[in-house]
Amino acid sequence: MSALSLLSILYYIIIMPIQILFETIFSIAFNVSMNAGMSIFALSLAMNFLVLPLYNYADAMQAKAMALETELSYGINHIKKTFHGDEQLMMLQTYYRQNHYSPYNVMKCSLPVLLEIPFFIAAYDFLSQLDILRGMTLGPIKDLGTPDGLLVYGDYTINLLPLIMTLLNVVATYFFAKSYLMGTKLQLYGIAGFFLIFLYNSPAGLVFYWTLNNLFNLIKTIVLKTNKPQKFAVLILIMSGLYILGTSVFFTQKPLASEIEFAIMYFGFTMIMLFRTILTNRNKKKCYGRFEDYNTKGFIVAAIFLTVLLGVVIPSNVISSSPQEFIILGCLSNPLEYIVYALCISIGVFLLWAFVFYYLAMSQDKYRYELAMYICCIIALWNYLFFGGHLGTMDSNLQYEKELYYSLENFAVNLTSTVFIIVLIYKYWRKLRSILFSIVFTGLLALFGVGVFNLYYIYDHLSLDNYLSKEPFNEKQIISFSRTGNNVIVIMLDRTIGPYIPYIFNEKPALKTQFSGFVYYPNTISFGGCTNIGSPALFGGYEYTPFGINSRADMPLKIKHNEALKIMPFLFDNNGFSVTVCDPTYANYKWIPDLTIYDERPLIKKYNTMGRVSSTNNTEYTYNGHDLVKANRRNFFVHSIFKCVPIGIQFIVYEGGNYHSLLHRYNQQELSFYACTGIKKSFIDSYNVLDNLPNLIKINNGINSFVMLTNDTTHNYCMLKMPEYIPAKRIDNTFYEEYISRFDNNGNKLTFYDSNNYKGYQVNMSAFIRLGNFLEFMKKNNIYNNTRIILVSDHGSVIKPFDDLVTKDGLNTLRFRPLLMVKDFNRRGQIVSSNQLMSNADVPRLAMQGIIENPINPFTGKNIFDNEFSRGKQYVFTSGHWSVDFNNGNQFIADDWYTVEGDINNMDNWHLVKKNAVLPY
Repeated sequence: MSALSLLSILYYIIIMPIQILFETIFSIAFNVSMNAGMSIFALSLAMNFLVLPLYNYADAMQAKAMALETELSYGINHIKKTFHGDEQLMMLQTYYRQNHYSPYNVMKCSLPVLLEIPFFIAAYDFLSQLDILRGMTLGPIKDLGTPDGLLVYGDYTINLLPLIMTLLNVVATYFFAKSYLMGTKLQLYGIAGFFLIFLYNSPAGLVFYWTLNNLFNLIKTIVLKTNKPQKFAVLILIMSGLYILGTSVFFTQKPLASEIEFAIMYFGFTMIMLFRTILTNRNKKKCYGRFEDYNTKGFIVAAIFLTVLLGVVIPSNVISSSPQEFIILGCLSNPLEYIVYALCISIGVFLLWAFVFYYLAMSQDKYRYELAMYICCIIALWNYLFFGGHLGTMDSNLQYEKELYYSLENFAVNLTSTVFIIVLIYKYWRKLRSILFSIVFTGLLALFGVGVFNLYYIYDHLSLDNYLSKEPFNEKQIISFSRTGNNVIVIMLDRTIGPYIPYIFNEKPALKTQFSGFVYYPNTISFGGCTNIGSPALFGGYEYTPFGINSRADMPLKIKHNEALKIMPFLFDNNGFSVTVCDPTYANYKWIPDLTIYDERPLIKKYNTMGRVSSTNNTEYTYNGHDLVKANRRNFFVHSIFKCVPIGIQFIVYEGGNYHSLLHRYNQQELSFYACTGIKKSFIDSYNVLDNLPNLIKINNGINSFVMLTNDTTHNYCMLKMPEYIPAKRIDNTFYEEYISRFDNNGNKLTFYDSNNYKGYQVNMSAFIRLGNFLEFMKKNNIYNNTRIILVSDHGSVIKPFDDLVTKDGLNTLRFRPLLMVKDFNRRGQIVSSNQLMSNADVPRLAMQGIIENPINPFTGKNIFDNEFSRGKQYVFTSGHWSVDFNNGNQFIADDWYTVEGDINNMDNWHLVKKNAVLPY
């Protein structure tokens, strides 16, 4: 392991738990107040309150060590003056031993300073990088993201906040260290000077945070030193309340009632709790009886249990569901790295910081910490196993496709069971203690087993060597088109909804001109409702429908799927075409397509493009893959917390899939039906390819060309900025949607019951706008007339914008309604529709007709044109087993079969013929 890697791991163990806490507190405060200054105040106040017990313990140890050092100072000085050399050393050792003093007590004297270092590093890393602070004002401070520069003298500016921060630090040291030795005082004053120099040119938001910390520290010191702390506490509470209220009213450009209410309630509650804790700690009584009956071994076992559950088992369960999905080409080749860092954070939370609190605590607090740790173990396991397990499909950024939803019954059961567990363990702790230890220890062994199994499974299913093309990929001119020969391009747009086409062209009439010459087939069917089942027929023809694949039960699904992906490239290659394949879907049943399936044909160029093409038009939605890796390192641990807390708290932790990550946000967070923040990385990966298609084209005057390209722009639902249908960091389409009438096709209107339906339409529209631009490029470069273009999808979608496409028994037939549009050679003119019954399995025939005579499937020996279906009854397989990591035997896992014929818009033409079977008869 390199030194850099070791340093990174130490950072994630020591600093990252604190930084996550910083981000979460600031994010919640900002979401409520929308005021950066108030959020920093809330962050400082909350952190001071949360770590107050830790600093109280450390201060107590420091005071005790200081008192002993002061008591012994006279004798030590006397020995040093009287004796020399080895004699002095022996006398000092004897004196230390007689007075139970160790030179290591110096460490105890420095304990508060040592504890402050990781909190300072976490605050510095967080607030100095926080983009939200840029441009945010606080009173006379114009920009919290830059040094304050409040004092101006001629051509010079002086930052005032660092001076105030240092003054508070010096005053607090003066009160706190009155009785300390001069050396210790000088050390503390030197630290104040260091902070002044180090933070002088830092962003005002960071210095404001540390100034508030020094203010609270001064208040705490004065409260503990005064003879009448109660009266002083009330005075400080009143003064601080007036300050924060004044800030929210007078220093905010447009103060909202919610901001003022937040200021009063948050400040009042936390300050009362803060001073109550301080005053209680001053009058602690000696602990007797059960409070001395703490068990460090039990605390450690419970801490290890939580470390393994949250740091290994939950992250590995997520990744093992589809290991290749979590690879980021060029940035991350092994998602096991995510588990390593999640484990580091978990170690930091439960084995480092929790144990620091425990070790420094008094006996009664150790007893309570042990009890709390056991309660956390049982509740975490209970929630993970029995609640929140059916939330839908989740992408590689740990965001669910749909918003979280729990029934009222789930809420009630979860709340009741959680309260019952807490009360039961607390009330009968002494009787249950040994039983719970056995349960937790046994559970820990089981977790180790599950974790090892998951890690081995992930390792066994990873190999990146085959995913990357051996040809250079520079984002430019990787696809060849001929200006004089024939070009055929098949673009598979995953999950594009065919019935949307009339609505899309009605909304954007300019598209009708761009798509001139196309034939639209609205009566098109897919034989499967997910990619692994619906796409083989698209690429390979009718031999690769679910019925055809399951009929060949002697061969693995992976082999048959690869055959389908190779048929068109191989046949065009045989006929002298220049062949380019981009992102062949599930090649070799890998999430990132395994390009080696084409190695036997060295002339075929193959690339994985999604996630490897940068935006050239809008820097607002560019992203750095390495930053995404950093976000996931953090978010895997927070996702584990999300899965273990009661479902009433899960909404807060999840935060729309962003998990309160403020430094690197790659998921959208919905604010309303038409508004959101954030960029969805999985959408951008594919969108950038479509948006930059012209840059990927190399035009020549020679050989014929065949291109087969898969793109997921239409698959990854996300909200887009209207009316351009482009990604943006902040989106609010409310005004546009209220005043612009859309979603209409000759009186037939789309119905969007939820935001996912709305997003589904938007990504379809966005893809067609990008494709329209590409078609304009082809026309301008004289490669449109000599190009056959097939736009197709593997299946439809599970959303329900059409009320009339659901059968009487509840089947949503939109799942089987793919896109099919074809522009043939030398065809222009208006778009026309053909109601002929078609399927996406017609694509190979449409691509090769008139070019390749009698095309023979190289794997079965059958003529592809002979497999055109009879347009009679067709068998549709309704399986939803989409994961190739599990549905990968010789036949697709059994599910229901329907027949359909004629007009597929007529729900009376759909009939269930067999339930839970691999074949329909």
